[in-house]
Amino acid sequence: MILTDKNNNKFEETVNSIESTLILIEIDITKTYQTIRGFGAANTVFDGVSKFPNATDMQKGYGMGDDELGLSIFRISIPADTDQWASVVAVAHNAKNLGATIFASPWEAPADFYDPDNTEQKVILTSMYTDFVIHLNNFYDYMASQGINIYAIAVQNEPDWPAKTTAWSPQQVFDFSKHHANEIKTKVMTAESYRFDRDYYTPLFNDSQALNNIDIVAGHLYTGGLGPIPEANANDKEIWMTEYLRNDGDDFGGDGRDWSQWSEQDKWEQSFIMLNSIHQAMEDNWHAYIWWYLKRYYCFIGEGDKGETEGAILKRGYAFSHFAKFVRPGYQRIDVNHAESDLSITAYKGDGKIVLQIINATSSNNLSLKLTIPDIKLSNGIAYTTSLEKNREKTNINVTNTLPTMEISAKSITTMVFEYDNNISLDTASIQSSTALCNNAIFTVNSNVEAVTNDALYHQLTNAVIADTYARAGETSSINYENDEILAVKTDNENIDRNRKSLIKLDVSTFADAKQVLLRLVPEQVDHGGGTLIYEVVSDDSWSESTVTWDTIPAGTGDIIAEVAGYVKETAITIDITAAAKAEAAGDGVLSILISNPSARYVSFHSTNSNKMSNRPLVQYI
Repeated sequence: MILTDKNNNKFEETVNSIESTLILIEIDITKTYQTIRGFGAANTVFDGVSKFPNATDMQKGYGMGDDELGLSIFRISIPADTDQWASVVAVAHNAKNLGATIFASPWEAPADFYDPDNTEQKVILTSMYTDFVIHLNNFYDYMASQGINIYAIAVQNEPDWPAKTTAWSPQQVFDFSKHHANEIKTKVMTAESYRFDRDYYTPLFNDSQALNNIDIVAGHLYTGGLGPIPEANANDKEIWMTEYLRNDGDDFGGDGRDWSQWSEQDKWEQSFIMLNSIHQAMEDNWHAYIWWYLKRYYCFIGEGDKGETEGAILKRGYAFSHFAKFVRPGYQRIDVNHAESDLSITAYKGDGKIVLQIINATSSNNLSLKLTIPDIKLSNGIAYTTSLEKNREKTNINVTNTLPTMEISAKSITTMVFEYDNNISLDTASIQSSTALCNNAIFTVNSNVEAVTNDALYHQLTNAVIADTYARAGETSSINYENDEILAVKTDNENIDRNRKSLIKLDVSTFADAKQVLLRLVPEQVDHGGGTLIYEVVSDDSWSESTVTWDTIPAGTGDIIAEVAGYVKETAITIDITAAAKAEAAGDGVLSILISNPSARYVSFHSTNSNKMSNRPLVQYI
């Protein structure tokens, strides 16, 4: 068989005596794109139409066990009726306890906010915009009082599909975002257009005040919407796809038959619409993808009303979990080049792993892959495949000259996960090639084989961080944020409700003779570079992360450890705390640090509660 590689070089190749298409794949881990925030699903919105997920459902959806899906984002609604808020608490607690990021969207506003003269649509009076902000903030405060942190709040769910929601024109969304969104107490999502209609976003990008008031560009994919949004990327705004579904409905891919009449093949074919949209969103540099419900017959866990088993993980759930479980929050998409084919391929790195997602929408089983990853020392890998016959079936990949059995199945998604050594010097190490041969798949992996001797090797201590938390001013000044996944800092002289300071307490008792001691932090979110943060000694070490609020946060001594600028999201920074650590090592062995930000540029770091363990604060020393 004559084959042509990406440089148009022709050669003859035979694979296992079966004529097959050879697809050349080359991964470059040094070329990175967006940082992934996560993949998730929504709670039930229309109570009575479908069931709330119970604790067992949530464990299956958000757990990381062998038979669980690994979702990391949970979407809830903000009921217009405040008496209904309590109904959301239990399921939100389940999500929180499983490490999920929780965000909220309003469908409708309280009835008295609407224009009484508009009998065709529900439109909020401009005079009630402030009251609408108060309504959203009251929900945020209520959930906080129940121990639940709302990561972000959207301005509106589907402003352009007002059959069951409040209607907003692009101009109304712009006016609200520019003049009122800064009053919302948490991160702000744009209004979520049902088809990512750019008319709802372009005015925000073209106005610096409105743009500064939003944190996340959010929208849905009904009847379209995929594609790059370079204005968001250029302004360091994350892009989240926050709702999409396919089912038997006339507007959602149905053909007139009830779902119970669909064959498993029909359902699986429809699932490729979901998988292809995830792939495209990732290639378009989007950061998060949230399907519709977690629990529904066309979603991830069955309800038992369309022939599926109540509480059972569905085929579509297994398919979605290839992204959710293996591309974790904080991973980065990396460059992958491959010869033109019908496969859809993306690659990611994080936690010392390389993850390859391969979607084969064709009917061909005769596909061979040749994978090259220059300058990386790989450990053995694992492949997971979901197809009509398989549910995330696991196959070991040996990167030595062994012959494991693996196929790139027709109509499938395959995830390959390799561990690699990221402490290898790429400049001095020698290179050799090792090959893993698989049934209908060839992997050629270029591997570093020389370790590096580094006299300045730092030891790392995660248990040196005794406590960490942050506090927020204004109406939330009495709220404790012990369980939050972030440490936030900001000073906004125009709105004190947005002011935040952070505290971190370290055990430095063993550092009296250390040559150097560093505090390592990883920014979770950075607004326009973040400004210059101040790291200041706190003499009172008696504070507890379970009780600190803005009203009780201890003051700094004025002894400045460091002033540091130049923050980049998901890129670790180190603060030299040697002098302060050694001084406290000679005293009580405890160092408390107050982190503040004199500017209005928001910065947050991953805390010790972060669901991404590698990004939690730690101490390095030599």
